[in-house]
Amino acid sequence: MKKLFFIFFIYLLSVRIAVCQTVVLPDSNFVQFLRDNYQTTLLNGNKLVIAEAAKIKGVFQAGNKNISNIYGIQFFTGLQAIDLSYNNLSALPDISNITNLDYLNLTYNQLSKLPDLQNLKKLTYLDFVENNITSIPDLSGQSQLRTLLAKGNLITTLPSLDSLTNLNSLDLSYNKLEAFPKIPVNNKIITLNLNDNKIKTLPDTFIFPNLEKIFLYHNFISFTELIKIKNYQNYNSYFIYVPQSIFKSGSVINQKEGEDIVLSTQLDMPLSGVAYNWYKNGKFLKTITGDTLQLKTVSYQDSGKYTCIIKYIDFPNLNLTTDTFRIKIVPCFDPKKLSTIITGISCRKQGSLLVQNTTGEKVNFILKSNNTTSVYNGNGNFYGLTEPSYTLKVITYSGCEKIYPFEIVVPKEDCKQILLTPDGDGENDAYFFKQQGKVIIYDKTGEQVKVLQIPSEWDGSVKGGKVAPGYYSADINNGESTINISVIY
Repeated sequence: MKKLFFIFFIYLLSVRIAVCQTVVLPDSNFVQFLRDNYQTTLLNGNKLVIAEAAKIKGVFQAGNKNISNIYGIQFFTGLQAIDLSYNNLSALPDISNITNLDYLNLTYNQLSKLPDLQNLKKLTYLDFVENNITSIPDLSGQSQLRTLLAKGNLITTLPSLDSLTNLNSLDLSYNKLEAFPKIPVNNKIITLNLNDNKIKTLPDTFIFPNLEKIFLYHNFISFTELIKIKNYQNYNSYFIYVPQSIFKSGSVINQKEGEDIVLSTQLDMPLSGVAYNWYKNGKFLKTITGDTLQLKTVSYQDSGKYTCIIKYIDFPNLNLTTDTFRIKIVPCFDPKKLSTIITGISCRKQGSLLVQNTTGEKVNFILKSNNTTSVYNGNGNFYGLTEPSYTLKVITYSGCEKIYPFEIVVPKEDCKQILLTPDGDGENDAYFFKQQGKVIIYDKTGEQVKVLQIPSEWDGSVKGGKVAPGYYSADINNGESTINISVIY
C-alpha cells in the first residue's frame, strides 16, 4: 500500500513539474493568435506550456497578425512549416531545435539578421523578401534548399553557395551586391534574379544546365563585362540585361574660363566599336569613339549639364547612360577683387596709379587713356599719368583678359598759370606774390630752386644767375596754393 502511494505521489509531482514548464510570451498579438488557433498551448493568459507547444505539428500560419515579438516560437519543435510574413518582427529567437522545418517564410518584416540555420537540414524553402538583412548566415547545412528568396534587402556579400546543389530558384534582386554570386558548377538553377543590384563584374563562364532565365537589368554592367555572356549559347533567350542603371561617372566641375576640360565616362575604354554620344542640356552634341570629351579654352557658353549615352554594335538594344557632368565656368580672374590707389596730377607732379592684387594670382596690366592713344604696360605701378581718365585691363598668365569694372579717374589740381619773360624788356619781367608767408619754387623735376619770403617778387633769379627756360611751380605756404610758371626768354 505504501509503495502504491509513493508511486502515485511521484506521478502527481511529475505532472505538476510538467505543467509548471511555461514561459511568458511578451507579445499580446502572438498570444491572441495562439488563443485563436492553439489554445491548448496557453496557461493563465500569456504563459506558453512548452510541452504542449512541442506537440504542434504541420503548418504554423501566423502571417499578417501584427506580431512584433515572436519569442516562444522556438518551443514549437514539431513544426514542418512556419509563415511569419507581413508582421513587425525585428528579430527571431534561436529556432535551431525545429529540426523538421521544411518551409520558412519571413517576408515583409523588419529583420536585420537571420538566426543560425545550420541545424535545419530539411529546409527546402527560405523566404525573407523585403527586410533589412545585410548578410545571409552560413548555408552549408542546407543542401536540400530548393528556393531561396532574398529580394529587397541590404545584402552586400553572400556566404558560400557550394552546398546548395539542389537550389532551383534564387532571388537576390533589389540588394547591394557588386559581383555575380559564385554558383556551384553542379547546380540546378532554373531562375536567377540579380536585377536591381550594384553588380559591375560577371564571371568569365556561365554553367547552368537547367537555366531558363537570369535577370541582370538595373545593374552597372558595362559592355566590357557583358560580352562574357556571349559565350553562353542563345544568350539573348536566357539573359535579361536591358536596361542598366545610370552609371555614376559624372561630377561637378568648376573651371576657369580659358582653360581646358576633359570629361571621361571611364567605361569600356579598351573596347573597339563603341560609340560615345554626348549631350549638353538634353541636346545632342557629338559622337566620338573614345570615352573622353575634350572642351578646349572654355567660355561661359560651355556651362551646362553633360551626359553620355554609350552604344555597342554587339548589343544594339542596350544603351549605357552616365549621370550628369555639371560644368560651371567661372571667371578666369575677378577684377572686382582689385583695389587701386590713385595719386592725382598736381602743379608740380604727374599722376600715378598703384593696383593692389590680393588674389595671389600673377597677372599683368595694361592702362589705356580714354582721351588719347597713350598705353602703359606694367605689373601694377604706373607713373607719369597726365590724362584725366584711363581703362585698366587685366591679363592672366593663361592669356585670359578682363576689364577692371571701374574707370580710373586721375584728379588734377587747378593751377594758376603765368608767363615769365625776365629779359629786361619791361614786360612780364617779374611776378609779384601778394600773399604773406613763404614761397618755394621748384623745377619740373621737383628740384627746389628758390625760396622767397613774401610778399615780394621773383624775376627768375637764382643763386648764380637766372633760371633756364622751362616749366616751374611755386608752392605758396606749403600747399596753400600753387602757381605754374612758364619761363621763356
